[in-house]
Amino acid sequence: MTRTPAELLRFKGAGTLNEGTAADIVIFDPDRPWKIDPYQFHSKSKNSPFDGRLTQGRVLRTLIDGREIFTEGA
Repeated sequence: MTRTPAELLRFKGAGTLNEGTAADIVIFDPDRPWKIDPYQFHSKSKNSPFDGRLTQGRVLRTLIDGREIFTEGA
């Protein structure tokens, strides 16, 4: 899901977790339920057709190039 697209786009070392390459990681809990609240979105837009909907699965952390850019609750 990550390596072949990165190779097709000629992103050297991307799509892997090899030493010396950028670490792009999403930590996801597929069992964690949560209710969508557009006012918790990080974007300026606060409209969503899913407002108030209970969903299953939640991103807990996101790292791009080894830097944490998202942490749940932060």
